Amino acid sequence: MTQTRQRGRRGGPPTLYDQAGEPPPARPPVASPRRARRWRGHLRAVPGPELFDQERDKETGAPEQPAPAPRAAPPALPIDPRIRRRRIEVRRDEGRRRRRIVVSCVVAAAAVAGAAGATRSPLLDVDRVVLRGAEHTRHDAVVELGHLASSPPMLDVDTATLARRVEALPWVLDARARRQWPSTIRVDVVERRPAAVLPAGEGTWALADGTGRVLAVGPEKPPGLPVLGAVPAPGRPGTTVGGETRPSLAVAAALPDDLRSRIADVAAVPGGEVELQLVPPGGVVRLGPPVDLDEKFRVLATVLARAELAGVAVIDVRVPRAPALTRR
Repeated sequence: MTQTRQRGRRGGPPTLYDQAGEPPPARPPVASPRRARRWRGHLRAVPGPELFDQERDKETGAPEQPAPAPRAAPPALPIDPRIRRRRIEVRRDEGRRRRRIVVSCVVAAAAVAGAAGATRSPLLDVDRVVLRGAEHTRHDAVVELGHLASSPPMLDVDTATLARRVEALPWVLDARARRQWPSTIRVDVVERRPAAVLPAGEGTWALADGTGRVLAVGPEKPPGLPVLGAVPAPGRPGTTVGGETRPSLAVAAALPDDLRSRIADVAAVPGGEVELQLVPPGGVVRLGPPVDLDEKFRVLATVLARAELAGVAVIDVRVPRAPALTRR
């Protein structure tokens, strides 16, 4: 580049110009130390020269400089053979452990699936129903209540529901049902004890227990039980007698066995009292209210054993400590 010297304006120092007539770039001013420190603080936030080089290449269209090649990894250090063998053994142990876990899961899933399938197979169906402790309860009634005639799977039988349904039968006081694998349902029952006989109308008789539960209705009068007189006709088996029958029924249920066969009739009389009619040649026993029955029955048994009953009209045990006997 050829430069020429020209005189500046107003007599100033000469200025250098190139052949194109452009002045050379101005020389940067010299900064003071304080200003230099200020500029150094500003330059800390200015991007590095690499960013300026990339921007310049984009403006001028120059090809980008290739990225520097990555450094080669340092050569691997030799491993002690014992350490290598130990690593191989650890990896093999991990593989065996994973294999055992997978095999155990597969076996457990197969066992569960097999058990579920076996419960639905004919091998575990209800093939037999056993009824224990029943004297008046019919076996076919229990089978019908439990829907067991179709031989359902054992797991489908709800034993608690079956026991509640069996307890609804007239004679059953308590019931327990359970499974006996592989194919038996066992039902144990405790039946109610009849306490008295009630006239049911049209020449029929009804059996009732001490709670007032009607056990059975039939044309024949059961022997060996007292008859409740002056009571309304009871309902069908499984129902409960009315409240006005309860006092005489409580007395009939509390009768000891040695007196039960000697009592022909139990009747409630006005005033909440109860009277017993003895079998011939006995008379009437006045019990009074149905309280202290054990003591009253003990005194009555003593009187019947020691007294001459011929011509006896009334035996009064309303006050157990002072029984009275009246003859005709």
